[in-house]
Amino acid sequence: MWRHSRRHSMAARADELALECEALLGGRIVDLLRAEGRPAPAWAWVNALAHGTREELATWAAEDPTPEPGGVSEATAWRMLMSFLADDLLTRADSGPATLADLQRSRLIPLELDLLRGLERPGPDAGRLATLVMSAVHGPQPR
Repeated sequence: MWRHSRRHSMAARADELALECEALLGGRIVDLLRAEGRPAPAWAWVNALAHGTREELATWAAEDPTPEPGGVSEATAWRMLMSFLADDLLTRADSGPATLADLQRSRLIPLELDLLRGLERPGPDAGRLATLVMSAVHGPQPR
């Protein structure tokens, strides 16, 4: 009986890990974390930009989060930021020499990896993350 429970527990954990990996590689880790009521670190928001499809980014860009009466909650601030950054990324891809895939591959994925490794520490601050993303998207071409 104990072995069966342990195997079941291991299988459940393996399934959870597979779902998290799929979400990470698909640019949907922030959605998974939020759906589970877990906090979304800064890198998770960059993940959505770095791996999202044009359609997913357009959905983020079209979102118009309404601030709550009495102020903007942290969750609303992050959604407002994502709407702005997704719109900016799509505009940049549509107007510049680099395609969306080029921008994601050469600029946003390296930023995401730096955040995951702890090389950049914007913490929970949406403003700091906005600066990092805008610098990555609009800065000089990486070598």
